[in-house]
Amino acid sequence: EEQRLLAGDYSEVVKTLLLLATDTMVRVRCAAVCAIRFLACGLAQDFAGHAERCARVVVGLLKDKDRRLLVALHAALAALVPTCLSFHAFVDVCSSFVAEDKD
Repeated sequence: EEQRLLAGDYSEVVKTLLLLATDTMVRVRCAAVCAIRFLACGLAQDFAGHAERCARVVVGLLKDKDRRLLVALHAALAALVPTCLSFHAFVDVCSSFVAEDKD
């Protein structure tokens, strides 16, 4: 039997995790990204309201060279797309980074 988190307002939790995901310490970033993944898995479609914001941060961190972080980032993206975020919305998130790099 799959256990799920109860739906509710996770705005403050997500806000804090996104802040921690950009911390200077790699272990803190990994833990924050893993927590985002677990929230996405546990809440599924109920996490959709936060998915795009989380995906923007996760995609932005893909530039990092640390292997541990990259593994956590890929796992988080796998949990977010397509369960919480449609593939088209994910492409929009990625294209915004491509557009920023051209500027």
